[in-house]
Amino acid sequence: MTSVWILCRIDGAIDRWLTAPAVAHAPQSLGIFRIIYALFYLWHLSFQRAELLSGLPRASRRLIVVAAWFPFDTPPIVFQAIESIVVACLVLLLFGWRTRVMTAAVLVAGALLESLFSVADKENGTVFLTFFIPFVMLLAGAPWGDAYALDALRLRRAASPGTAARYALPLRATLVILSALFCIAGLNKMIGSGIWLRDFTVMANFGLYHNVDGALLGLRLNPWAAWVKELPILHVPIQLSILLFETTFFLALFERRLLRLYIGLALVFQAVNGLLFVLTFTPLLIAYASFLDWESVRRGVMPRASLKVRSATMLTLLAWTIAVALAATWNLGTFTRSILSLGSVIDWRSIFWPILPLGLWLVSSAIWQIGRAISMRMCRSQITEPAAASR
Repeated sequence: MTSVWILCRIDGAIDRWLTAPAVAHAPQSLGIFRIIYALFYLWHLSFQRAELLSGLPRASRRLIVVAAWFPFDTPPIVFQAIESIVVACLVLLLFGWRTRVMTAAVLVAGALLESLFSVADKENGTVFLTFFIPFVMLLAGAPWGDAYALDALRLRRAASPGTAARYALPLRATLVILSALFCIAGLNKMIGSGIWLRDFTVMANFGLYHNVDGALLGLRLNPWAAWVKELPILHVPIQLSILLFETTFFLALFERRLLRLYIGLALVFQAVNGLLFVLTFTPLLIAYASFLDWESVRRGVMPRASLKVRSATMLTLLAWTIAVALAATWNLGTFTRSILSLGSVIDWRSIFWPILPLGLWLVSSAIWQIGRAISMRMCRSQITEPAAASR
């Protein structure tokens, strides 16, 4: 009986964890995240050129199972058509038109397009952008279409029509996947190759190597790379801190303030890599963005703004007009693409300039919250102990 009781308690705790939304206004926060996801994905695509894959020599192809069957000797217009379909679906997803269908379309077409790009060259972190996020949203019934979406307006749904699990499961699943990947990466460094525990000059040499890479690409070099290489006292702390972060990221699963801390640390780490090294995991930023309370941000920035639209028909017409226009002009020159990057002002490296202070703010605020919670708990224990002794 005791073992059954323990299993029931564990099952109940897991169920509560899986079905408890991270914020009270989860539908609205997910709705804004859907808009950010679509814009971010479009920005990511603006730097890709699918037609360049046409005629890719077999000797230059990487083995990708999903794309192994695809005939790369097809005309460039076929690759352009796939890219335009993804663009149109993202615009309709942004507006929240038939959200579940568009989520599925973005998942299928986007995963195909990214697998084709991966045949030519691997890009770090795209799996969350192109696969995991739309996949978990689709499994949960596309809850990011319940607010700030044409679906919500067209069906006259309330702001919070679903169960708590509907809004919690996608983010919980994303967090579990992210934690598992970080943990696997850390364990592989320690146990797989083991080089990170045998050679503590890996990161120092890494900085020099990417300075050479950056020089070949005409990028600004890391001024601290040689300095770090010449200071062995920094080698061990740098590598151990990375291993500690990756192998303990799973702690973010259990406490909201720890999640805030680890997301902040991840953003700082990504920003430093992006600004100082020629190594970016830019598409992975969207996974971190899913855990932010976007509705609170919206209320802080636009406290009196109303995002309600009366006419679903007019907004649907606008959505389709933009979707068709973007899809049709996506491969006609660079003008349409340059709009999303503000004329290449926002590129794969400059995007990290605002990310760095955001990460530092999340880290500092999380440390303050954790310290405050610990001090309050200590104060309560000091108050209750004399009372218990007097009894």
